[in-house]
Amino acid sequence: MSPRKSVLIPRQVKDLGFKPVFVSCGASHSLMLSTDGEVWGLGSSMQGELGSKDNFFFPKKVELPNKITAVACGEHHSIVRDEDGQLFGSGRNEHGQLGMLGNSVEQFSPILLPSYTINVISCGPTSSVFLDCSN
Repeated sequence: MSPRKSVLIPRQVKDLGFKPVFVSCGASHSLMLSTDGEVWGLGSSMQGELGSKDNFFFPKKVELPNKITAVACGEHHSIVRDEDGQLFGSGRNEHGQLGMLGNSVEQFSPILLPSYTINVISCGPTSSVFLDCSN
C-alpha cells in the first residue's frame, strides 16, 4: 500500500512493531500509546502536533522523557500524561490549548506544561481539559 494513497475501506494493520493499547486522533494526526508507555505518532505535524516538524507516513516513536500513561489529540495539538501525572504538549497553542496562557507560539517538540498533576486528559478541536480526580 502506498503511504500517500487513501484507504476508503477499513483494513487491519498488522505488525506495527509495538502493541498499541490506546489511540487518539486529531484533524490529520494520530497518537498511539503502547503497552510499554511509548507514544507513536502518525500523520501531519505541520503545526507540531506530533512533536516534530516532520510528517510521519508510518508510525514513528515520539521522543519523550518518561513513561507515558495517556494521550489525547486535539485538532492540531497533542497532550500526553506521564506516570507521575506531568503533562507534555506540542502543536498549535493560539487558543491556549496547551495550557500556556500568553504564549500562542506553535510547539514543535513536546514541552513540559505548567505544574499540573493530572489524572485525566481530553482534547477538543481548540481546547484541552485536565482533571485532577484526587480530591
